[in-house]
Amino acid sequence: MNLYCSPEGTLKPPSQPGTDTGIDEWKQNDGNQMATVIIDPDDGRILWIRKTGKKDAVRSFMDAVGDG
Repeated sequence: MNLYCSPEGTLKPPSQPGTDTGIDEWKQNDGNQMATVIIDPDDGRILWIRKTGKKDAVRSFMDAVGDG
């Protein structure tokens, strides 16, 4: 599942750029699968969720939204 500022799951840039990004990675199920969430800590919005490790999740997030 991929989210970026839209409850519908479509890519939609935020109304103003964020200043910080929070990233958390955790093990799923028996520990063989990873998941990563990227949030905007200023307002708590989930920007991106991927069932993958942090490196691949951040890369796919940057590919989708650009680097500014």
